[in-house]
Amino acid sequence: MILEKIAFLVGVIGLPMGAGYALRRRLLAADPGRAVACGVWSRHLKLLCMCFVGPPVIASSMIRRPLTGPNVMTMAILGVLCLVIGAVVSRAYVAARRLPDPQAGALMAATSMPNLVSFGGLFVFAFWGTDGLQQMYLFLLLEHVIFYCIFYPWFGTYGPRPPEGSLLGRLRIHPVTMMPLFASLFGLACNVVLFEVHGADGPPAWTQRFNALCVPLMVAVMSFAVGLVMRPSRVAHYREACVFVSVTGFLVRPSIMLLTALACAAAGWIDDLAVRVAVLLSAMPVAFNALIAAGIYELDVDLVNSCWIVTSVLTVPVVVLLYVLLV
Repeated sequence: MILEKIAFLVGVIGLPMGAGYALRRRLLAADPGRAVACGVWSRHLKLLCMCFVGPPVIASSMIRRPLTGPNVMTMAILGVLCLVIGAVVSRAYVAARRLPDPQAGALMAATSMPNLVSFGGLFVFAFWGTDGLQQMYLFLLLEHVIFYCIFYPWFGTYGPRPPEGSLLGRLRIHPVTMMPLFASLFGLACNVVLFEVHGADGPPAWTQRFNALCVPLMVAVMSFAVGLVMRPSRVAHYREACVFVSVTGFLVRPSIMLLTALACAAAGWIDDLAVRVAVLLSAMPVAFNALIAAGIYELDVDLVNSCWIVTSVLTVPVVVLLYVLLV
């Protein structure tokens, strides 16, 4: 069973990513100037998933089972804590190392933004189905608020042209990035109507089949988009940064999240499934959002790209270990 799940995960992530990278190599061999076009296509594919594939998956996952008591707020707070851990640890590290601003901002982006949606979503769905996805999207309830309202402007201060304007003005530039949050809130409202108002015994039968199709599709498209901008040749130059991000993401953050989630479970705020989901999500690799932030604010994109490659490769053995321990 575990080999089948790992083969499924590697296939959905690795094959499209390899195809995207092969296409990039072929295009650049014919015309090196097409690197910019690869970046544009990659960004558009990500926005396509964010707009049209992600929101229905999120909303349908929210009606998997009734949500009662403090579960919603506790998981949302745990999700914020997961992001804050990386931000605090990386800020202390760049201050101690006195890194140049472009590298400092890039390292903070790589450490603070784990890949919770695409990789995390696929792993959670493969292990626990739609029940796990429901807990995951509660965990991610405030992720986009933290990413786009706090992290992006903060990391932008390390670039040559810090972001200007009000918070609302910055959100208006890319309002589509808030769609996952709106989908989560819509799904929560549907959960209340379905289970509390109508007294349903379970979710609609179509939700499991729908997510079984759309979750792998979303991850495959996102992986292909990442392959279009992947540059592995610079990894050796950023070994120290890769080690720091890997230790933080696969050891420090999951350890803190495990202790915190167990404490919340002992208090009766969340159940065992929520604990497993929170710990697994805390051990995800660098998110593609970190690459976008580095590109927008002219940070060290190669540093983020190198950390993304290394942590994504390490995710496979880490997930195997977590599967044995958590499932």
